[in-house]
Amino acid sequence: MHQPEPPISLSVARRESGLLIVTMQGELDTLATRLIEPAFSVALSDRTAHALVDLSAVPLITSAALAMFVMRARALHLGGGSLRFAGITPAVQLVFDLGGFSQVLAVYASLDEGIDAMERELLA
Repeated sequence: MHQPEPPISLSVARRESGLLIVTMQGELDTLATRLIEPAFSVALSDRTAHALVDLSAVPLITSAALAMFVMRARALHLGGGSLRFAGITPAVQLVFDLGGFSQVLAVYASLDEGIDAMERELLA
């Protein structure tokens, strides 16, 4: 019997600089957020980590996902790490803006822009 594809996927890569790139694909609705949150927390369990979340393949996001991001960003910040975002779509940007999260969570226009900026900081 064929298992349906999960609504969201997550992959993690570590660059030579130590920067973690977390790539998400799919819709981050409430159910998908519940499904992906354990993997997201494990991927960013080192509170000193500096991570960039690529959301370019995430067309939809809900308040549950924003809450997950804010909680993890706060934990990393308290531990000396950081969590930033890149490549968000206009629809996701609107949710960030309406929730007031654009002032709280750093967002880069593209993954490359985010990598360049964060690695400059890490290697300074």
